[in-house]
Amino acid sequence: MDINWIIDWEKILGMLVVATIAYVVVIFVTKHVGKRLFAKMSLFDFAIVIAFGSVLASGINSRDLGTTVSGLIILGLLQLVYAVIASRSKFFRDATQNKPTFVMRDGEILHDKLRKCNMSLDDLRNKLRGANVTSLSDVKAVVFETTGDVSVITGDASTSIDPFILENVGPD
Repeated sequence: MDINWIIDWEKILGMLVVATIAYVVVIFVTKHVGKRLFAKMSLFDFAIVIAFGSVLASGINSRDLGTTVSGLIILGLLQLVYAVIASRSKFFRDATQNKPTFVMRDGEILHDKLRKCNMSLDDLRNKLRGANVTSLSDVKAVVFETTGDVSVITGDASTSIDPFILENVGPD
């Protein structure tokens, strides 16, 4: 009886070889491209991680080692080039990345900014509770970050925020 109609050992072996080599390539690429490849960064970084996973999965399923390895290396190199250019060029960063946005400032909820960021009051309350805020008057700023995170900065009336911390937060 031919068992290959149930289990195709040749395909499984091919997947094993491609997956193993692709795994080594992923380790190599992430080590040399840097932590940014899998860090929680911008939407662009997220899209690259999704593309990376897609190339990996497609390559393992197709058992096409050359295309898989090439795709992983190309995406890693593109991410590295992007990161280098973005770290050195404000113009490039502004053209490719969203700016963090205030959703609350000096105890005042900025309802128009909440809507723009697709945040509800419940989302804001949740973040304020998570930051142990007990009074809106203690909130110096709440910033919706480019990563989707929300930063809550607190302090009393005499506390001022160093301008460096809020330097890239957009007015919109």
